[in-house]
Amino acid sequence: MKNSTTTVSPYLVNFVFELNTSDRRENLIACTDINTSGMSKVHPSVLAAVTIDFDYLKGTSSLKRDIKKANFNFGNHPKPYVIAVGVRHHPKDWARNLFDYINDDYLNDLRTGQAVIMFDQSLEGYHMPWLWQWFHDSCKSHNIPPQSVIYVTGDWFADTHYTAWCNTNNTIDRINPISYAHFERYVQFLTTQQNLEANWDYAIFYKQTKPIKVYNCLQKRLRTHRIWFYLKLYSSSMLDKGLVSMNDYTDLTGFMEGRRPDSLLLQEARSVLPLEIYGESNCQFDDRYYIDRIRDSVCLDSWISVVSEPIFADSDIAVFISEKTFKPIACMHPFIILGGRGSLRAIREMGYRTFDNFIDESYDELPTFERMDAIIQVLKDIDSIDNKLQWFESMQDVLEHNYNLFHSKQGIRPPASQKLSDYCKEYFNV
Repeated sequence: MKNSTTTVSPYLVNFVFELNTSDRRENLIACTDINTSGMSKVHPSVLAAVTIDFDYLKGTSSLKRDIKKANFNFGNHPKPYVIAVGVRHHPKDWARNLFDYINDDYLNDLRTGQAVIMFDQSLEGYHMPWLWQWFHDSCKSHNIPPQSVIYVTGDWFADTHYTAWCNTNNTIDRINPISYAHFERYVQFLTTQQNLEANWDYAIFYKQTKPIKVYNCLQKRLRTHRIWFYLKLYSSSMLDKGLVSMNDYTDLTGFMEGRRPDSLLLQEARSVLPLEIYGESNCQFDDRYYIDRIRDSVCLDSWISVVSEPIFADSDIAVFISEKTFKPIACMHPFIILGGRGSLRAIREMGYRTFDNFIDESYDELPTFERMDAIIQVLKDIDSIDNKLQWFESMQDVLEHNYNLFHSKQGIRPPASQKLSDYCKEYFNV
């Protein structure tokens, strides 16, 4: 670790921004590259914003004075410090020439152990096998020690994947990956803005008096695994058993892990699309509207939620827990995760309990197609339960544990923020 005669606050890290206004804190502002989505490649770092704002709101009066000093403009900043850079979308969109936009002063401080640079992909969990090599090649070409690079990602097992890569490649000097489930905190915020009917007694009363579907599964943005899952629901006659939203696709889609769905099935199943819940289109507004909405009515009207995460196939090499998983937790509802292998393991590592005593959760560790088939079987098993209300009531302890833990975390520093602070203290030897 690098030695320094300067110090940072024992409570936090110092962030420096080339552009620092009341609503935007950004670095690498010389980068004007646009992704295929039409959005800029770089944007404000989520973890930096959460770390600064969380400490400011939660700190004591004396700590608040320190925190005000933790957010600096470039050219008027102490050392050591963190250069926070948010990156958008898939690594193929941003992992190209980002290091070329690091200004000379930043480069000098990175090389001399006076700064670290944090690339923050909190909003996504995408990964590619070549990403670790890209980081190391970029460090080498810019004469930056790999230890000065922090990579924040929504991929929950990124550190495990990186360690395996380093061991395979005999890599000694390493970057620091930090996994961050940002959407846990985001849904906590949403619950303060919406009046949810998450009362246990009301949910039981409601389910006693209304016709309840076996499951709900909300699928808006078309992704290959969602098409596959929809086709399996259709062909297994489980579609009518659930509250399912699904938009139309073309018969040219569906290639996953070297396989394509049956073309006749694609055409036949397409005939009933789009599927709308409560007769409402999920394309009427922009994506942000649906991300920000917690639709507790679908939890009341179903026995379990199938959470269709954006990443599923084993070839994606990632587990990403988005807002979709935390919404049923906020509604005291059981869930199945249609996500990457190990998604339930990730949730348990966050402190939540899952439903292995009530459904067969072995699906979570199965390969891609077996995992999907096993989830269909779980839904069939639930459908066959005679007394579903009693089955639902038996999960009360788990649902209340998750609900209470979820809300208790609102007053606690996010683990990723603490990991960032701890790493900086170690690296800067303060």
